[in-house]
Amino acid sequence: MSTRGAIAKALSADGEQWVGIYNHFDSYPTGLGASIFSDVVDKYDGFAIKFIADRIDAKFDGDGDLIWSTDGQDEPLFIEWVYVLEPATNTMLVLTGCPAPSQTYLLKTWDDKKLWQLKQRQLYRWEYVDRVYFGGSEPPWTLIERSGTDLCDRRLAESEEARPDLYGWRLERTGFKRK
Repeated sequence: MSTRGAIAKALSADGEQWVGIYNHFDSYPTGLGASIFSDVVDKYDGFAIKFIADRIDAKFDGDGDLIWSTDGQDEPLFIEWVYVLEPATNTMLVLTGCPAPSQTYLLKTWDDKKLWQLKQRQLYRWEYVDRVYFGGSEPPWTLIERSGTDLCDRRLAESEEARPDLYGWRLERTGFKRK
C-alpha cells in the first residue's frame, strides 16, 4: 500500500500556501522526510534553496510530473504527508492530512425502498506536526511520524463526537439510526 505525499516549497511566510510535486510511495517521515533531510544536508550543503531549485522548480517545465498545490483551502484527503521547504528560514515544515469536523448532509436520492438516503462526508485539513532545521542534527523521524499519527487519531475521535443530528437521525459507526 502506498503512503502518498508531496515535496513542496512555501509560497507564504507561514507555510500555509505552497506548491509541490506528488510522491506516491513511502512518504511517511521515516521514509521521504528522512530522505529529503539527508539530500539537503549532504547533496545541497544544507541549503534548502538549492534543493528547491533542483528538485521542485525544475519539475515545473511540463515534463509530466503531477503538481500539487494548495491555497490553504484544498482538502488533503489523498496526501498523507507534506514536506514544505522554506528557503528564507532554511527549514522544512512537516504537515499531515487529518480529519476535520465532519459535515452531514441529506443527499436527495432514493434507495430501492423509496427512502431518502442520508450521506456523511468527512472533511480533511492540513495539520502542523513539526519544523525541521537543516542546520541542526538529524531529527527524530520516528517520533515525528508517531506524533502526526497520534494527532490524526485525536482529530478523528473529535470529529466522530461532533457529528450532528439531522432531521431526527444520528450517524453512528454502523450507519444512520432513527432517534
